Amino acid sequence: MESDSDLVKRLERRIAIMLEKCSVRDLLVKNRIDGDTTYDVGVVIRVVQCYVSVVWINHPPKLFAVGRLVDGYLAFVAREERLSVRDFQSLAEALPTDARFCNDNLYRAIDMYIKAHPNITEAERMGICKAMDYHRLSKEAQEHSLKNDRLPLDMMARFILMEQVNMMRSATNSRSDYRRTATQAVLRTSTGSSHGSSHSWLSSQKEVRMMKKEVDVMQAQIRQLQQCRLKLRTQMRGAK
Repeated sequence: MESDSDLVKRLERRIAIMLEKCSVRDLLVKNRIDGDTTYDVGVVIRVVQCYVSVVWINHPPKLFAVGRLVDGYLAFVAREERLSVRDFQSLAEALPTDARFCNDNLYRAIDMYIKAHPNITEAERMGICKAMDYHRLSKEAQEHSLKNDRLPLDMMARFILMEQVNMMRSATNSRSDYRRTATQAVLRTSTGSSHGSSHSWLSSQKEVRMMKKEVDVMQAQIRQLQQCRLKLRTQMRGAK
């Protein structure tokens, strides 16, 4: 005769196999433990992990649907007061990177969790952000993240550095002298991380604010350069 534990495992496996057809509502299993979260996040973590180990290896065509499902569930439970950082992070990282075509929904869920849990430590904030990839965010989400003071300082600085590199490439493609300015900014930012104690260059929000302002200036310069380039092209066409 099967034990309750064996029955639960069989049920979780059956759900994992059908996960691609589930909705967020289907995953809202009430938690029967008094004083814990409203919904049993642990069972969802196990189901997703089972899905990855049993189903995902065959590269199902609806992998992105599962990514959206998990991110939707994360956003739904993000405001749970007793939802631990460990459980939120475990579920966010349960899926492989390829399961998300875009990280916008994951970013939204992370931001909601941090906003609802303002007392978590900087290290905990950094932990739950590890699953998020800046280059998989839409332009709108990237711009929002660069101004989001709820994100950990390390992550903010990393995102700003990536944006500086992106802008440097954009300026280089425009064949502008701006390349030298952007390169200097990136080098100054990156070399700063190698001095002093670990992450000492991120020790204050003042440094991050300065980096944000620099990005704003660089973005304005690039827009101006692009407008000038477009204007020159128009003039050259008119002169032919």
